Amino acid sequence: MDFVIVNGENAAGGRGITGKITIDLLRAGVSVITANKAAVAAHGTRWHALAAQDGLHFSYSAAVGGAVPMLEVVQRAAAGREIDSLEGILNATTNFVLELVADGLEFDAAVARAKELGYAEADPKLDLDGTDAAHKLELLARAAFGEDARLIWAERTGIERTRAADVRDARFAGESVRLVASCTRTAAGVHLRVAPEHLDADRALSSTRGESNSLVVHFADGESLFLTGKGAGRFPTTESLLGDLLELARREPSLALAHSAAS
Repeated sequence: MDFVIVNGENAAGGRGITGKITIDLLRAGVSVITANKAAVAAHGTRWHALAAQDGLHFSYSAAVGGAVPMLEVVQRAAAGREIDSLEGILNATTNFVLELVADGLEFDAAVARAKELGYAEADPKLDLDGTDAAHKLELLARAAFGEDARLIWAERTGIERTRAADVRDARFAGESVRLVASCTRTAAGVHLRVAPEHLDADRALSSTRGESNSLVVHFADGESLFLTGKGAGRFPTTESLLGDLLELARREPSLALAHSAAS
């Protein structure tokens, strides 16, 4: 393996150019690490196959969960146990915005605050309309149920039309409004849903605060696993990208030595 390309979402967002670059790199014998969940959701199965042909490394931990290793945990859990369903708060931007709205801020002001702190893109449309959470959910569903799992979308709804009064009324009633992404295995396939939900205080996801993400893995034996941590901002994403790099260095010691010598 000659070298590694770290292809972050902010550096090369979207599917078109990222897809071409990734395919060209894999065909040239270069391992790829990316944070672009939209591109991986659209083409990841094909890219995995291309990487496997030549024993290359293709990873995208930073595409889901920020600093929380959601994909890794789900993949390892699925290897040893039967997963029944997943549910999570996968977009920390919407979580941060909804919490500010519950605190009394107007929706637009809450979005502006998220941008100011680096928790939202300059154009947060894909966060607010549920697209970002949907891409992440597809990746988690494949990790849990297999790359060839039939994914059936039941609903994809964001928070743009959520009324501030409803969010505040929910807080008053001891509930929280959150954008919840969930998937459940059925005989027909894996059913996926992204939509705002009113969460009772006893729901695990209701404890997710600020710019955090959370995931609950429900196993067929009735047990569950809860993950949570920082999800928005440059630093959580950077941590995951570096984690993938370190994992590659662990698998390819000669690569790590070459980079050390070059520096």
